[in-house]
Amino acid sequence: ENDQQVVVVLPGGAFGRGAWLHVRPECIERAVPRGLAKSFKSEVKTTALELRGKIAEAAERRIVGLLSGARGSERIAVGTSATDDEIEAGRARLVVVATDARAAATTAPVQRMIAAGKAVAWADKQRLGNALGRGETGVLAVLDSGIAVALRHAIAMSHINHSLAGADGGPAP
Repeated sequence: ENDQQVVVVLPGGAFGRGAWLHVRPECIERAVPRGLAKSFKSEVKTTALELRGKIAEAAERRIVGLLSGARGSERIAVGTSATDDEIEAGRARLVVVATDARAAATTAPVQRMIAAGKAVAWADKQRLGNALGRGETGVLAVLDSGIAVALRHAIAMSHINHSLAGADGGPAP
């Protein structure tokens, strides 16, 4: 028996046969029983819930890669003071706030970015810090427009299990 599995790769390329999928509830629900099997010309053994989990995992890997690359190329400012300074200077394109970083989210500059729709929440302080190769981090400013767009998209995809909760009739996680 040929044991094949679905592997989710976000934009950036991968080898092998692929299929494009919109990350919308109706597209995921239709893809599992029909669309993926048709694209791969083979039976696909997965569920919508498993597929959402794989999409979220791929998005998490992409976020960590983007943050690591941005730090290495000095295209982010890390910490409350540095983030506020970059916002005030007009260089911040996106602000990422850890979900448990209440104090970092309440500074006036960060509040302006939130109000302008230029802020996203992702992970907790420990995980955000780990992605940057440092200790706990509550907030950072992305200084590059391209990285900001890619990061916003990946973070939205990482929340797929929450945004689609109950789409398959199951309980919300």
